Amino acid sequence: MQAYSENQGLPTFGLSIEGITDSTPYFYLDFSNSNTVAWGSGCTYTDIGVYEAGDCSQKPTYMEMGFNGTEAGLPSFFGSFSDRSFGGFNVSGTRYLSKMCFGSDSCVSHYIYSGDLITADSWLYGESAAYGILGLGPYSTLWEGFVDPVTLVATYTVSVVRKVG
Repeated sequence: MQAYSENQGLPTFGLSIEGITDSTPYFYLDFSNSNTVAWGSGCTYTDIGVYEAGDCSQKPTYMEMGFNGTEAGLPSFFGSFSDRSFGGFNVSGTRYLSKMCFGSDSCVSHYIYSGDLITADSWLYGESAAYGILGLGPYSTLWEGFVDPVTLVATYTVSVVRKVG
């Protein structure tokens, strides 16, 4: 998998999600949550700290608002959701069934929670929240993308970097 250096210094890999048209989206990884959130194209936040309600691409959330499940024609499952926790964000929006591909040949169907309203930012306050958070907890269907369908062996490497500064 290719690393992209232009994504605000975040280490990442080749990934595409149906519903995001940007060619190099980048995400945080959460090994304690099995669900994935992508920031919706119309995402807004309520009053957070000293910041009045606004567009998610601004302070304090700095989100890349690239996901649009409706425009992509993705099926919506279980309609809307409210106040789900992803990282330190409280999020409301709609859940979609999407296709996620790591590289060009490891694809899985995966539920994507579209983050359309943020009511808390207790994790990355004032820093980039990327395009969302990939849930890689023990029950995440994303692990299926790393399993060879013939041998049933999973192959992956995780490199953790400490942010300095």
